[in-house]
Amino acid sequence: VVLEGGPGNCWLLRELRGQGYEVRGQEISSYAIEEYCRGLDVRQGFLQDMTFQTGFADIVLALDVMEHIPEMDLQVALREVRRVCRSHFIFNVAPCAKHCFSPWFC
Repeated sequence: VVLEGGPGNCWLLRELRGQGYEVRGQEISSYAIEEYCRGLDVRQGFLQDMTFQTGFADIVLALDVMEHIPEMDLQVALREVRRVCRSHFIFNVAPCAKHCFSPWFC
């Protein structure tokens, strides 16, 4: 199982499913889930509070997501990823946008 945190428009989940992977997602935006993730198991909520079982996913992806988590919540989010992930956690941290004025997150 590949679990993507913050799949947004779900293009990657659809691509992976098309290649034969079993996919799930966790997305904070109910709008994104309703508009873009129909037909996929994408649950609403924060990465730091997932409802998936312990050891559920072989791979957890968080692409362009971690920089949006407030610094005070990062440890909780990483612990939660560790809880649900059996094997690999793949993430990147994109530079914050110029319009982001928060000292803690984008």
